[in-house]
Amino acid sequence: MRLTSSKATDYGPKFSPDAMKIAFYSGYEGDVAVWIVNSDGSNPGRIITGSQPSWSPDGKKLAFIGSQAGTINDNGTVWVVDIDGTNSRQLTYGPR
Repeated sequence: MRLTSSKATDYGPKFSPDAMKIAFYSGYEGDVAVWIVNSDGSNPGRIITGSQPSWSPDGKKLAFIGSQAGTINDNGTVWVVDIDGTNSRQLTYGPR
């Protein structure tokens, strides 16, 4: 599904609880990262390296799959981050 004007494929779109924004992940800038875009497709912004974002019920945070080194890993480590990309913290440890 294309959410931006990028030629990169965008994956896993999820509407925010208020349906005003969409979180997704994409390889747009060379690494796989979580992005947020307005629901009309405007104002895309890269949040953090990671994949499979999911909104918190209040729409202020995103849970995602990532690693402390800022890269995608295959062990399914879950992190949470504010939607402006700050205050990331690890929620799970060890392999899936």
